[in-house]
Amino acid sequence: MVPTDSRFAETTWKGFQVIPSDIVDLLILRCDDPTGGDPGLDGCFSFLPVSHNPFSTFPIVADEKSTIENDHQGPQTPHCNGSFQGQLKVLSSPVPFSGRTRLERYLFHHYVTQVAVIMMPYEHPNNPWTTYYPAAAIQLRDGQYDALHSAMLAQAAFNLGQLGVGWDESRPTMLESALKYYGNAMRRLLSVMGSSDIEFPFVIATIMTLMMAEVYSGQPQQWRHHLRGALNLFVQHGSRGLQTSMLARRSITSLKILKVLGDTSARDIVSAEAPDEDGATTSNCAMAARGPGSVGSASPATIEFYFTIGIPRDVLDCISRITAFRNKSPQTRGPSEADHLMESVLACLRRYQQQESTSGLDGVYFTALESGEEVLHLREEAGDRQLLYRGSSIAANVRLQMHAFIRAAYIYLYRSVMDAPPRAVQNHVAGVFSAISSFFDTYSNGGGFPGNFSLWPAFVAAVEATRDEDIEAASRWMDWALSFGIGIRAGAKTVVEEVWRRRGEMAAATGLEKDLIIVDWLKVMQELDCDVLLI
Repeated sequence: MVPTDSRFAETTWKGFQVIPSDIVDLLILRCDDPTGGDPGLDGCFSFLPVSHNPFSTFPIVADEKSTIENDHQGPQTPHCNGSFQGQLKVLSSPVPFSGRTRLERYLFHHYVTQVAVIMMPYEHPNNPWTTYYPAAAIQLRDGQYDALHSAMLAQAAFNLGQLGVGWDESRPTMLESALKYYGNAMRRLLSVMGSSDIEFPFVIATIMTLMMAEVYSGQPQQWRHHLRGALNLFVQHGSRGLQTSMLARRSITSLKILKVLGDTSARDIVSAEAPDEDGATTSNCAMAARGPGSVGSASPATIEFYFTIGIPRDVLDCISRITAFRNKSPQTRGPSEADHLMESVLACLRRYQQQESTSGLDGVYFTALESGEEVLHLREEAGDRQLLYRGSSIAANVRLQMHAFIRAAYIYLYRSVMDAPPRAVQNHVAGVFSAISSFFDTYSNGGGFPGNFSLWPAFVAAVEATRDEDIEAASRWMDWALSFGIGIRAGAKTVVEEVWRRRGEMAAATGLEKDLIIVDWLKVMQELDCDVLLI
């Protein structure tokens, strides 16, 4: 029998102010801080309207002194091993934060809840930056491999600095804090690289994180050096030991994506420093990303879909082939090389367009998502959670990402191989921004995840926009893209607007229509000394 005088859960806190979730997160960060914490962090919490912390009744972290007294061995430094499987255990066994400052806890929290989320264009429960990266960083932060943790703090601080979060004049700015953690990560990484036996998964993840920290900082001159360093390191190590580490496999997948898209904004790529689609290095990258047991045991779609960016592998390879052709001098191109490239790339892109028109959301996209290694891994860990894909906003936005990439690949092909004017690609430009508009509508109507649309397709379309409606759509996209605190995107906006300006001046001087005037955006980027990673 149910007691008649029991209190209902919804009346327990009746009359009390509901604390917003972001303030709850900050209050949790303030737990167990009897000394007052870092004075430099007080500015972060000065706006809180709450006089009592509901999370301070019981300590959530054991006092370090009492822990040592009760455990004569003291806190144990996690062991770093080649498999890196132990790093996931941290998710179910808490690691004390007593050795870290409040600022570092705040930055790490910001990385996991904000920065890591926008590393992908849409929500995904297997996002490696919300799972494998932070787990490895926490597990290894107190040993010789703590550079990954510092690199993540630097990326988070750069992001906050770009968003305008800072202190008063007497305290270090977020950008100054970011530089401090960036320097710490570099020093620790160099010391590890000097050892005879390095942990490749840790090193490659750290280098990739440092590169993204540079992208977030808005300094466009440095990220490519780390990309080349990561590629050279991969060439040296090959695929040895990579298939046993999910962290390494995710990092190698990202390396492949960043290499291909990064090459599109540079000329005279040195092939020895980077894998290409025909070389052994690319095969190693692909094998490492697929993981053990996938080759020959799964459908072709399993090895074709890069879920962290929403693009099939063969479409990414088409982009790589176009770039390789573009960077060749006319004297080194074969007599029919352009024709063969056009034929094969168009066949690939048209195949995806046909599948999209005949199958819709339940066609090629779910073949890639649900039969692939990524979702099989999710199914093993999370039961039926993979059913969230079908009919959800995740499915719709995967589709929109792929649609935009395919349209942008058409633009990139016609501009790079045929030197076609904007008029020849205006329908594809409109198609890209139609997908972007639908993508934004999904999140503006449903709230939640902000929807960080990939930069490459939007940029490739924006520089060829000539119609008023396309320019307006591109301007809206640029404003949206800059709102995420990714500093290098300001450079992308500068390049786009300079292309528009030059095209307008040439149209006025020649009397030609704007859509007949060709402006080489890569040349503009180089003249502005603005090396933008289009990711």
